[in-house]
Amino acid sequence: MSQIILRPASQAMDLERLGAGFSSNLSFMRTLVRHMVKDQWAISYSQFELDQNGYGHAVFDIKMPHSKLSLVVFFSILGTGRS
Repeated sequence: MSQIILRPASQAMDLERLGAGFSSNLSFMRTLVRHMVKDQWAISYSQFELDQNGYGHAVFDIKMPHSKLSLVVFFSILGTGRS
């Protein structure tokens, strides 16, 4: 397994830098989708397990030109103790 090199929090969470991508509710999403199309991101899933009531989880794999991410999504009603 390769080692992931993280940026320092002071660089990644710089308020001026973060604010540049969030000028309105819609602009960030449009910018993100343009990057996804231009860079040809590949989105697939490695797990998608739901029961008959729609409870369960999924793992989406996002492959970008220089990295790969996994997004874990849980489908449940909050506060019921059911997972």
